[in-house]
Amino acid sequence: LMSSTNGLKDTKKAPIYILNRLKIWYKFLQKNKSGILKEEEIKGLIGELLFLKNMVIPNYGINDSIRFWIGPEGMPQDFAVNDVAVEVKCQFGGSRPRVKITSEDQLYTQLQRLVLYVVTLGKTTAETKDAINLPNLIEEIEIIINDGSSLMVNRFQDLLLEAGYRFSEKYQNYNYIFSDEQAFTVIDDFPRIIKNDLKDGVINLNYSINLSDCSGYNYNSDIF
Repeated sequence: LMSSTNGLKDTKKAPIYILNRLKIWYKFLQKNKSGILKEEEIKGLIGELLFLKNMVIPNYGINDSIRFWIGPEGMPQDFAVNDVAVEVKCQFGGSRPRVKITSEDQLYTQLQRLVLYVVTLGKTTAETKDAINLPNLIEEIEIIINDGSSLMVNRFQDLLLEAGYRFSEKYQNYNYIFSDEQAFTVIDDFPRIIKNDLKDGVINLNYSINLSDCSGYNYNSDIF
């Protein structure tokens, strides 16, 4: 709670920051009963953090990049990079090239563009060179953010809590190696289901997209 106000110039705002941190912790403790995220959630969070670290921060700086990360707060997509919505998915390299979509809103946006960004990982051990796990990846990002603003570190930590993450040594047992990345422009006849496709009464939509059928929608820009 004290760290949430570090770097705050206007001390009158301190109670607001402390109350916000308490609310986030309350929500976290309500939904995280088992202690750590499920492996599917671990993999998904790693994908989002890799996109944040490798694609967003180098192009937009720390403050804007953290502001662009909206997924943990319950928004349909993971990032809103100015006028581009970005949904990040993560798949294992040994599996068939497909990603799971968990709602009719995930591949629909009112922004100008929507991009599906897919990270491919392989399972490995902690001893492997360039192995990725959540604690180490988060530490790398926090070092980058610390060079800019301590308040942004707190904001980043709040978003991790919103995503259901709190440090545990158990996360050191989940190690991956980066294999590939792809990006697709979600437009027109891209294989997806949106609200307009559904009949009344259809809810809790889950389906998978075969990435082999998405090659005609490759997104070629390096900057979102």
